[in-house]
Amino acid sequence: MNPHYDFISNQQEQLISLSQRINNLRNMQDQRNGTWGKVIGGFGDVLIICGSWMKRVSSSPIEEKSVGVYSQN
Repeated sequence: MNPHYDFISNQQEQLISLSQRINNLRNMQDQRNGTWGKVIGGFGDVLIICGSWMKRVSSSPIEEKSVGVYSQN
């Protein structure tokens, strides 16, 4: 046979098998991320948002006037 034809034929077979593997992986990922996966993922997102907010609040500068008012009382 023609070596060029053999090369192209092998490339096409490899592309077909790889595309089938990718489709299988995508289907497995969709099944794994069911209702509980979405709930847990959403809860994780909320924890990350709360943590970043607490970090921002705790690192904010403290005004000396506000500290003086509390120390006098």
